[in-house]
This record gives sequence, structure tokens and C-alpha cells, in this order.
Amino acid sequence: ENRCDYPEATDQLPANRCQQHPPRRKQRAAEPLPPPDKRQQAHAQPGKQAEFDKAISHGITEYIAKAKGFIGYQINKCIESPERYVLMNYWQTLENHTIDFRESPAFLQWRGVVGPFFARPPIVEHFTILETKNSQK
Repeated sequence: ENRCDYPEATDQLPANRCQQHPPRRKQRAAEPLPPPDKRQQAHAQPGKQAEFDKAISHGITEYIAKAKGFIGYQINKCIESPERYVLMNYWQTLENHTIDFRESPAFLQWRGVVGPFFARPPIVEHFTILETKNSQK
């Protein structure tokens, strides 16, 4: 006879339970997908980088940061090519960028602030995070 002395209600049971009452697995909540980010690679006109630095910061805080679904941003300036920038904007959804912001008057205002400094049209792409790992030093 396979007798079981373990009560059903407890979660603090030893691993060697009877076959009738196998160990319970904790239910994990589904992890949400990371928000999409928009990466814009831009080249400022040579000699205009300092002005572009100010314009891009101003444009983000005045126009992009107030947009629906905007989460945050990061501005990267290339060390080897100081006229090259990568702007990363984080959004709750792709549509928050492609529809809510890009089809709003704020987008035209944003481009009015930074557009005059572009050496050529920026390259815009959307990404999701595949993997992230930080060093534990």
C-alpha cells in the first residue's frame, strides 16, 4: 500500500514525496516583453557638433519626452567620428513611436530643431532587446 503522510495544503514539502502527491511547481508570471527602442543614426554637419548636442537635448525634452508611450532615451556620440550620433528612444509600443509621435505636430517640431544640423538623412530602425548581461566586477 502506498500511504502518504503529506497534507495537500502545504508547500513546504520534502523533495521525496510520494507518487500520488508530486512536488508542486511555483507558477511564474509571464515576463513582459521588453519595450521596443528606436535607434537613429545621425551625422551632424562638421563643425556643428556642439550646436547639435544642444539641439538634440532640447528637442528630446521639449517634444519627444512628452509623447504618448515615451519611456526614456540615451544619446551616444561616437569617439572616433564626433559628428556621428546614435539616439536610442524607448517606447511602450512600436505604435507609440510610429503613429502617436511620428504623425503628431511634435514630430515636425522635433525635426525643425535637429534637422538643420543633419549632414544627411538619419537612419531609423526599431529593435527589441534579445539579451542583456552586465559584468559582475
